[in-house]
Amino acid sequence: MYSLEEVGPDGKYEMEDISQYYMDDRLYPYLITMDNKIAGFILVVSPPYVSEGIDYSVQEQRSL
Repeated sequence: MYSLEEVGPDGKYEMEDISQYYMDDRLYPYLITMDNKIAGFILVVSPPYVSEGIDYSVQEQRSL
């Protein structure tokens, strides 16, 4: 999903609560950078949050 939203000076912008990604070792939040600036993020999930036989899945992504 492409978004034209600006990241604030603190590196944040409004979105749904993703705090579970910082509490569960099976959920992986990654920041994507370009030229030392945050360009987006990706949220990756692993079992048991994916179908049987699947190792990882992209749950959400956002580009700025």
